Parts: sequence; structure tokens; C-alpha cells
Amino acid sequence: MKTVTCAATTIAAAAAVLLTATSASANVAFLGSGSIPGDATDQSGLAGLLEDGVTPRNQAGGFGSAIAYAGYRDLYVATPDRGPADGTTSYVDRFYTIQVAVEKGRTGGYSVKPEITGTPGDAVGGGAPWW
Repeated sequence: MKTVTCAATTIAAAAAVLLTATSASANVAFLGSGSIPGDATDQSGLAGLLEDGVTPRNQAGGFGSAIAYAGYRDLYVATPDRGPADGTTSYVDRFYTIQVAVEKGRTGGYSVKPEITGTPGDAVGGGAPWW
């Protein structure tokens, strides 16, 4: 199964900063990594396939370099770099809200679990607020 490695790395690094940046003198430490499957779909409601004939219109992916902390709890906002495949297919641009759950295990290690929690309506013309 393919995974969105770039997003996982970015999310892991963001999680490390989020948990360790409690004071101006805090050290940054890598806590762990997580991934979102490369064939994950979003909540855009888009149906059918792109003109390549194989990629679902609601497939998430291609994000990772454009991710930012939303400033609220464990939520991040991410946008695709150029859409799925090689970037030559028509693609309705959108953005995602991603929840990055970070939990400390009983053995001291951390679990990092990113999940796409929303594809805001404005991104696909629905007009609904994203929050």
C-alpha cells in the first residue's frame, strides 16, 4: 500500500514541535511518524474518475509540503501540491483539515496518527464554512 511519505514526515515533525515547544528554551525532539494511505479519499463528494481513467476525483494526496498548524488543538491544514498522479490531470483544488493525534505509550514511545478529518465545502464550491 502506498503512503504519502512527505506528509507523514511533515506531520511527524510538526507533532514533535507541537509537543515540545512549551517554552522558549524547549528542545525539539522527534517523537514518531505517521502516514495517510496514498489511496485515501476525502469528503469532497466528488464522484467519478479523472480523465486518466483510474484516479478517483475524491482521492486525497499530493500534500505534504503545504501544511500548517491551524492554531487549534491538534488540527492542521494541508493543500495538494499539484493533485494526484503526475500533475497533468484536471483537478479541483481543495484543502484538507488533518487531525494529528499524538499519544505517549506505556513504554515511553509515541504513537502519531494523522487522519483527514475534513475537506471544507468552500474548497469545492459548497460554500460551507470549514470550521
